Amino acid sequence: MLKDEDIHTLMDREYSGLEGGFLNNVNPVSMDLLLGSTIKEWKPKKILGFPFPSKDYVLTVHKLVRNSAFRFLPGRFYLAHSVEYLRMPNDVAAEVKLKSSTARKGLDHLNAGLIEPDFHGQVTLEFVAHKPVYFITGEPIVQLVFHYTGIPKRSYLITGRYNGQTGPEEVRAPIISSEE
Repeated sequence: MLKDEDIHTLMDREYSGLEGGFLNNVNPVSMDLLLGSTIKEWKPKKILGFPFPSKDYVLTVHKLVRNSAFRFLPGRFYLAHSVEYLRMPNDVAAEVKLKSSTARKGLDHLNAGLIEPDFHGQVTLEFVAHKPVYFITGEPIVQLVFHYTGIPKRSYLITGRYNGQTGPEEVRAPIISSEE
């Protein structure tokens, strides 16, 4: 696990630093990511005013301005994204962790957050709410914990589906590679 000094060093790397990371968002062993301005919301389809018990959901895309409030509601699924555009070094991975203050407000991250070495893009965040809760775009919402990995034999530049993503990204088809 990397400490604050190591994270600052990564942010200063000329070629493959943590582009978009903000120095004042670095904690003793993590870096905060801020809530971005586009949020995708899936809510159950309603028939005659009642939630329809099926797999049918209605998608709404919310495009917000910075520093505006968004209300997360129970019973819905959300994809959001980080403000930061990361450019991960080829020898460092990061885990996305929910900030305790976010959890205490009632918002839960689905722990789908492993950021591979060589990933570049905004980070997609998967949320559900346990009670109605407001967050402000640009507010710290999750944090990254970094680990040195060494340089992998197969780079995420080859195997990764989500390099270059901006905004909340839905699932993409896997890359089929003949490499072994």
